[in-house]
Amino acid sequence: MDIKELKKLGKKAIVKRAVEAAKSRFPSFDPKAFDRTRVMVNDEGVWVSFTNPVTYIPRKAAFYEDLDVQLELGSLELGQTSSRIAKNPEEGTSPDEPPFPVKTTGWEKAVAFVLDAINKSGEMGRFERGAIPADTRVRIYGRTGHYDVQIVGTYTEYDFSVRKTSGKIYDISHADLARPPDFGEPSVEIE
Repeated sequence: MDIKELKKLGKKAIVKRAVEAAKSRFPSFDPKAFDRTRVMVNDEGVWVSFTNPVTYIPRKAAFYEDLDVQLELGSLELGQTSSRIAKNPEEGTSPDEPPFPVKTTGWEKAVAFVLDAINKSGEMGRFERGAIPADTRVRIYGRTGHYDVQIVGTYTEYDFSVRKTSGKIYDISHADLARPPDFGEPSVEIE
C-alpha cells in the first residue's frame, strides 16, 4: 500500500487497525483514554499516536501516558509499539504493565483547577483543555498541598507549582528551547 492508497483508506480505518494491533500487545488498551489521535505516514511505515496533551498524575500512581503504534506500510500489520509511562513520584518504580489512564472526577477537577490557575495568572498564555497546541504537553503532578506542573512545547518550557488552596502559581522556571534538526524522511499526516 502506498501513501495515496492510505489516504484513500482514511484515518478512521487506519486508527481502527492500530487499535486492533495495540490490543494484541496491550489487552486493556482503550483509545477513549486519550484525547488526541494522529496518523502519520512516510515511505517506512504508518504511525498512529494516541496522546493526552494534558496529563494529571496523582500521588503514588503510574500509567501509560501515551502509546505509538507503528504499522507495516504494505500490510498494516503491527510493527512496533512505543509507550511512555507517567509516574508520581518520578523516582519510584513502575509496574511492568501499568494501566492506561482513567479520567475520574478527581482527574477532571485537578486538570480544570490547574488550567484555570494558569489562565488567571496571565504569565504563560491561555490553555484551554480542547485547544492545547499539537506540539505542547502539560503534565500535572499531585503533591501534598500543591501541584507541580510542567509545560513543554517545541520552543518553550515552564516548570512551576500551584497551591491547591488558592490556585496561586509560584516557583516559575522558564526556558526557551532550541529547535532540533529534522532527521529522517518527512512524514505526511492523514486527516
